[in-house]
Amino acid sequence: MAVRTVVDTVVWSIMRFGRGVIIVGCAAGACVGVAVIGATWEVLRKLPDSHYELMDGRDRGSVTVLDRYGNVLGVRGERFQPLTMKAAGENVTEAVLSTEDRRFFWHLGVDPIGLARALIVNYRAGRTEQGGSSITQQVAKLAFLTNERRLGRKLREAPLALALEWRFTKEQIFEIYLNRAYLGGGAFGFRAAAKFYFKKEPNKLSRAEAALLAGLLRAPSKWSPLSDFKSAQDRARVVLDAMLDAGAINERERDVASAEVAYLKPPEIYESASFFVDWADSQVPERFWSHASDLELATTLDPIAQGYAEQAVANVFASDLVTRRDKDAEASIVILSTDGEVRAMVGGRDYLASQFNRAAQARRQLGSAFKPVVFAAALGGGVGPGDYVRDAPIRIGNWRPQNYSHRYRGSIPLTVALAKSSNVASVRLSQKVGVKNVVRTA
Repeated sequence: MAVRTVVDTVVWSIMRFGRGVIIVGCAAGACVGVAVIGATWEVLRKLPDSHYELMDGRDRGSVTVLDRYGNVLGVRGERFQPLTMKAAGENVTEAVLSTEDRRFFWHLGVDPIGLARALIVNYRAGRTEQGGSSITQQVAKLAFLTNERRLGRKLREAPLALALEWRFTKEQIFEIYLNRAYLGGGAFGFRAAAKFYFKKEPNKLSRAEAALLAGLLRAPSKWSPLSDFKSAQDRARVVLDAMLDAGAINERERDVASAEVAYLKPPEIYESASFFVDWADSQVPERFWSHASDLELATTLDPIAQGYAEQAVANVFASDLVTRRDKDAEASIVILSTDGEVRAMVGGRDYLASQFNRAAQARRQLGSAFKPVVFAAALGGGVGPGDYVRDAPIRIGNWRPQNYSHRYRGSIPLTVALAKSSNVASVRLSQKVGVKNVVRTA
C-alpha cells in the first residue's frame, strides 16, 4: 500500500510537471506567434506594390564604353538585365530549384522540412552542399538584410519571408531571386550572367551551362569561372547530382550533362583597348553613380589606331633582344589627335597579367623628353634658333646639374644644344625664359 502511494505520488508529480511544461510552452509559442505576426504585418506595410521594384539589387550601374564610331569597346560596373521566369528556361529553373529550394512551391516562406533535409545532407557530405534557407528567405536577405552570419538576421528573415509570400506570388518571388542574385564578374541576375559567361540568353543554355551558373549562387567568388574554372566545373557536377536527386533529370541526362561540363570553356574576357576602357570608366563623374543606372559613354578612340598601337607593343616584346635583356620590361603608348583627343591607348604588355595602366597611372620623370618644351618656351619668348647659350657647369643653390657625358662645349647655338641634349644648356635656357613660362608651355 505504501509503495503504491509513492508510485502514485511520483506519477502525479510527473504529470503535474509535464502539464506545467506544456502550459509554459504553449504560452511561449503564443507569444512568439504574436511577435512574428506583428513583425510580418509591419514589414508588409513597407513592401512595394510591384515585385519589379525589388529586381535590381545593384549599388551602381554599368558603363558601356563606345569608340568614336559607336561600336562597343567594353562594359564596366555592375550589369543587370531583367528576366522573367518564363524567359529563364527549364534548365535554369530546374537547376536553381534543385539546389536552392526543392519545396519552394509548397511552403509558406520558411521550410522546416527543407532545413532538416539540408542539415542531414551536409552532415553526410562533410561539407555544405545544400542551404537551409528557402528561396523566399534568400530574397528577404538579398533585398533587406546583410550577409552577417548571426542569429538576429535569421530571426528577421522569417517575418520578411512571410510578408513576401503574402504580398507576391511564388512566380514573382522566384523572378526577384533570378534577377537579384549576384553571379560574379559584375553580373547581377541570370540574364546578365548568361550573356557574360556564355554569350547566350538564359533559355538557350544547356543543362551543363545552367548548372554552372546555378552553382555560383552560394559562393560566386569561390567557384568563379574567371579565377578557377576547374572548381566551377566540379560545382556544376554537384548541381547536376542535386537535379538527379530531386527528380528533375534522370541518370542518363545527368551523365550526358556531366560529360558536357568537361568541354565547357572559360569565358573570354579579353577586350581590345581594355586599358582605355578602364581609364574612360574612371573619368565618369561620381554624381552619375548616385543610383543604379546604365550609361553609354561615347569616346574618341579609333579602333584602327588602337590596333596599330597594340601590334606595335606586341612587336617590341616579340623581339628576342628585349626578352633576353629584361623579362620584366614594360611599355605604354598614347596616340593623340592634334586637338588632344585620345585615339589609342596601351597601358602595358599584358592586361590580364596586370591592369596597372602605365599610360595613365604611372608617374615618372620625363627626363630629356621634356627638353623640347623648354626650347619651345624659349622660342615663344623671342629667343631665336641661332642664338647662343652656354654649355658649361652651373650651380643653382645646392643643385649642380651636369651633362650625362661630363663634356661641355662652351657657347653653342640653341640648335646644337637641343641636338646634343645638353642638360646644363637647357637649365640655363629655362632660367632665362622663366620657369613659369616653361610650365605654362608644358
